Amino acid sequence: MNFIIRLPKESYKADISAGGKAYSALLKRALKGRTVSQWFDLEGCRYQFVALCHQDGPQSGDPLVLLVSNQSWSKQTIAQRYRIRWTTECFFKHLKSNGFDLEALGFQCPKKIRLLVAIVVVLYVICVAEGLRQFHRIRAKKNSQHEPVELREAIFRRGYSVVVNELVSVAHFIDWLLAQISKPLKVPIRLYFFNVQY
Repeated sequence: MNFIIRLPKESYKADISAGGKAYSALLKRALKGRTVSQWFDLEGCRYQFVALCHQDGPQSGDPLVLLVSNQSWSKQTIAQRYRIRWTTECFFKHLKSNGFDLEALGFQCPKKIRLLVAIVVVLYVICVAEGLRQFHRIRAKKNSQHEPVELREAIFRRGYSVVVNELVSVAHFIDWLLAQISKPLKVPIRLYFFNVQY
């Protein structure tokens, strides 16, 4: 199975160091803004370790993104592919705890779960689309010109707050949704993740 997963710090430290450069040396280079990689062996299999600086920079609470993959892609490709996967993780976070709170419902029937997830996925897309429409109202943190834009509020959360206010009744929501669908949607900025254009 092909995979790219994120590692906690210090995982496989000795194994990675045995692959060539010391683990600490790789992390120091990543903290300087470089994407570094090294192959290592673990239990008879070969893996590629990739380290890069988090989008918030070395001063953030979690400054590095540490990845491992069994693919022979370039380190840049691995970072880009993981970025796509991470958007799915953000989606799951919003489904589970940061908006829709699905885990609290405790559904057991697979049919009901599938129906609920389908409904929530559609609502999530509506929230993100509305957040992009409301993007001009989201304040950005002050950064230098060359750094990616960092927002004070998630695009999903901005859209969620608008959609919740439109859910006064099913009829009202459908009328509002049909009006929104007829409007063109433009992505107002270039979004970045791990310094990779999104």
